[in-house]
Amino acid sequence: MGKHGSKDSKRKDKDKKAKKQKKDRKEKKDKKSHQETSSSSSSDEEVLSPQDQLKKEQAAVTALRDILWLHKDARKDLRELLWNVDQGKAANTAGVPDPLLKARLQQLLKLLGLRRAGAKGVFGLPQGAQPTLSVVGFVFEEQPRPPA
Repeated sequence: MGKHGSKDSKRKDKDKKAKKQKKDRKEKKDKKSHQETSSSSSSDEEVLSPQDQLKKEQAAVTALRDILWLHKDARKDLRELLWNVDQGKAANTAGVPDPLLKARLQQLLKLLGLRRAGAKGVFGLPQGAQPTLSVVGFVFEEQPRPPA
């Protein structure tokens, strides 16, 4: 019985060691994943000077005006899309059939500070970011203008 006892003891020690190694690998992986997320978010969330931020917001206003002029029937849907984004929902451009509208919409979303999520054509507002309608909402109250 002493022989079997030592085998069981060795097996238990081996199992404990394997569990500890697995746990250590998981912790290391989680820590690495967190660091990658942190570093990617900091590079995506570039800190802009006030002048650069203003230029980016002006470009978003111009982009929205162009979309509303060229796609007058999209006004209501676009306002609703931006409102939903501000409520924390993702914007999905994958279903937009017009390739020109889709490209312009993606450009607008990027200018508004949205980030691409995992799926193709899906954008989300980063936590703590300025709501989109606070930047461009007034454009929906204007009469449509031809592109500058």
